[in-house]
Amino acid sequence: MVGVLALLMFMMAGLAVDMGNAWARGRTVQKQVDVSAISVGYRLPMGPVAGHTRDEVVADLAGRMVSNAVLGQSDTFDNTRDRASLVTALTADLKNGDPSDGDVKFYKTRSDATNGTPECTEALGPCPVMVVVAPEAEVRFGFAGAFEGVGGSTTVQRRATVEVRTSVPRNEDMLPFWLPSGCGYGPTHADTTQGGKAGPVVPSTWTLPRAANNGPEDPAPLTLLGPDDSFVYAGSTTKLKGFSVSGVPRQYNKVSLRATAPDGTFVDFVALASGDGALPEISLGPSDVTGKVGAWRVVAMAQQNQQHVITSTNYKTIKVEGQPVTPTPDPVPDPDPATDPPTTPSDPATTAPPGVESGCVGQDRGNFGQLDSPRATGHKNDDFLLNVALGLDHRLAAYTFPANVAETKDCGSASSPLLGAVFDNNEAGPGDGANCIIGDPGNDGPKAFQGLVEGTSSHPGRLDTDNGRTVCEDRNDVEVGTKSINNDYLQCFLRGSGSLASISSDDTADRTMLDPAIKKSPRFVYLPVVYPSDRAQKGFQPIRSFVPGFITEETLTKPISGVTSEINGVEMQGNSFKTLHVFTFSPRALPLDESDESVSYDPASGDKIVRLVG
Repeated sequence: MVGVLALLMFMMAGLAVDMGNAWARGRTVQKQVDVSAISVGYRLPMGPVAGHTRDEVVADLAGRMVSNAVLGQSDTFDNTRDRASLVTALTADLKNGDPSDGDVKFYKTRSDATNGTPECTEALGPCPVMVVVAPEAEVRFGFAGAFEGVGGSTTVQRRATVEVRTSVPRNEDMLPFWLPSGCGYGPTHADTTQGGKAGPVVPSTWTLPRAANNGPEDPAPLTLLGPDDSFVYAGSTTKLKGFSVSGVPRQYNKVSLRATAPDGTFVDFVALASGDGALPEISLGPSDVTGKVGAWRVVAMAQQNQQHVITSTNYKTIKVEGQPVTPTPDPVPDPDPATDPPTTPSDPATTAPPGVESGCVGQDRGNFGQLDSPRATGHKNDDFLLNVALGLDHRLAAYTFPANVAETKDCGSASSPLLGAVFDNNEAGPGDGANCIIGDPGNDGPKAFQGLVEGTSSHPGRLDTDNGRTVCEDRNDVEVGTKSINNDYLQCFLRGSGSLASISSDDTADRTMLDPAIKKSPRFVYLPVVYPSDRAQKGFQPIRSFVPGFITEETLTKPISGVTSEINGVEMQGNSFKTLHVFTFSPRALPLDESDESVSYDPASGDKIVRLVG
């Protein structure tokens, strides 16, 4: 009896050892497939695009699995074969449809991967979900195989599901203002005083370019370089590049192009943060330039602030030829529709500028306007204040224009909306996904100041240290009345080769230039960007994108030591703000983090996050 019991004990011990080995091998296989799948996730979504094709994804995956080879896998772990032959063999295994030697499949959604939906093929891409099955790993028994009825080995196999998602701004980071697309990156501001002016501070756009509202000392001449004449067809959609500027004064922080039609209407294009150099290419379409036949004069404009705007001493010409295919509304209403517009430049002393606000450069009320976005509270009068203090209580989305729909700056009406438009006007209970917003060209200074600084009885102001203490080592929290205010500044979050200039350009920005801690500062915000290059639009507008920013008065030429306001970024006027300053920068400079909020993959966004989801 004792001998039988001893034999049983030895058998159980042997099984326990071998089962432990199998369990440990299973963990190793799981690590292999997890690491390999998430490492190749940068190639997702799979589709008919170079670097993202099925063959390229599978070959990359096979190479990474061989690099993380597991004992017992015949085509990853074999000391008698070189690495290249193993990768070739495993690549074939992953494609042959037999899951026992490894498999990889692609899907549109995670649910598709589990409910029997056919695989997403390369032609149907983009395919953002990838399911990887590791090859079986054989685990040989050391003890249990000696007993009758127990095999000499077992196999273990594991799988991993990876999904590429789109990073989205947190609701609480969304500042309730909207930015015209022409503003580009760099210093922007909202102003409540209209700069002390009765109307627009820009020069007449019917005249030859001239300086406007300069300071006591005129800067060097601003010169526009590039092709003298560009020819485009009426009604077409095209892009022009090759324009650059020289002679931009050091203290001027916005530089852009303005194209003016023979009748005096004008369109402004995306702005540079500052300085001489090449300007971004400009997009022309029937809703702006190519919708109006004639010779458009193009000038460069530079802005120091609302009061100091200069234009180039020369101009270039865009000639729109032919009859527009479809008449489109003018970008800016004709200042005198009852009379024929002048076809030649008028005398600067007698020609009045159009009676609407101009584009981003030269706005008399700042570069961005107030966003009217409802909250679920049902108290409309408090919506803006709470949106400033807390951010929105729902998620906005960028509007993606269908391939057969021309880009426009208007979402239409409730009875005739733009295809796919979701208006941000559901006061009964705003939901996520609104992609058309409406705003006020003005700015409510007292409520914005309360939302930024004073807060309410229930909520601190956005910049209150309850939302984040100052982390910049050379700064301390600042006391404003009874409130303790965060005193961070943008430059202290720069890392490596990062500079305010480099993060202000898509061409030079990268995700190593900013410390991830910037996202925890209450001064970090997002602004929705809309299509129009001016702020005259009064209806619902499609959101083109979201731009990150930081509440600060820093510019490319003014460091934090040059800021004299009591609250950096907020020029106060009693219990209101006079000017709110936000430095916007390229989304490519913003570090991505696994903890970032995300939504299902959106091809229109370049901010991808790869997540291991199964």
